[in-house]
Amino acid sequence: VAASLRLIGFDPLLMAAGGRTQPVVAAEQADLDWLSSIWPDRQFVSVRDAVGLVFAREILPIINEAADFVSRGLSMEDVDNGMRLGLNHPRGPFEWARLFGWPAVFWGLRALEDMYGPRFRPHPWIRRQLGDSLLGMDAEY
Repeated sequence: VAASLRLIGFDPLLMAAGGRTQPVVAAEQADLDWLSSIWPDRQFVSVRDAVGLVFAREILPIINEAADFVSRGLSMEDVDNGMRLGLNHPRGPFEWARLFGWPAVFWGLRALEDMYGPRFRPHPWIRRQLGDSLLGMDAEY
């Protein structure tokens, strides 16, 4: 059964976030129960979108916008509290970023920018969080 699934992949940010329901993009509709034998604490649902893009297209732009707020003088704690308390999110954008790691945030935004255009361009503040870990990149970033 597993060989005929032609599995494309998982959403790594959602897996890191502890998502109990994991979207799986498959080339065809198939029985995904075999995945539960590998990860019994997860439920797998076949989706038509590309892996990682549903969750990433929602969370990464929020982190990117939060970086703009911090670059203008707000504290990370205030932004996180605003998201949790004002929008009833389970975590604030900087809590998500720390969970995923700044490299995952940066490169996730870069991938989304390549696919969907400049609205996903990483904020310069995010680039500064990575410091020298991005040496050798194009000067535009």
